[in-house]
Amino acid sequence: MSDGGSSPSAKEMNVNKHTIGRSLTAVMLGAVCAVVAAAGPAAANTKHHETTTVHEVRLPGGNVMTFQTTPHWVSVPEAKGVYVVRDDQRPSNDFFRYNNHYYVYSNGTWYRAKTWNGTYTTIDANGVPHTFRTVHRERWRMFPEGW
Repeated sequence: MSDGGSSPSAKEMNVNKHTIGRSLTAVMLGAVCAVVAAAGPAAANTKHHETTTVHEVRLPGGNVMTFQTTPHWVSVPEAKGVYVVRDDQRPSNDFFRYNNHYYVYSNGTWYRAKTWNGTYTTIDANGVPHTFRTVHRERWRMFPEGW
């Protein structure tokens, strides 16, 4: 270093700039970490709340089935190839999957769609797969009349 009263050399100035730059970076990084730590839980709750999705299945006539998540399907053992929505997610209507189609039985009317949350159309009872008749009565919300 230089003696008292003389100006610092170029080398000394570079060392000081480097030290000041590191100190400033450390202070700024510490401040950012403090802000993130303080806002973290609140931001996480807000984000989770904003991403909650409700899935609706709309049937002709205004009947709507609501799901908090995509339905999980389970096999109906007595009816080969037939699946029903898992018990903890089941709507008040009967809701089945069979051979790449989805079927809903509601208030005496059958509906069918190509996707679980797709456009449902009313179908005649004769258009319902015969294998649905093998689904045990206790699995139904409302067992079809005449079966």
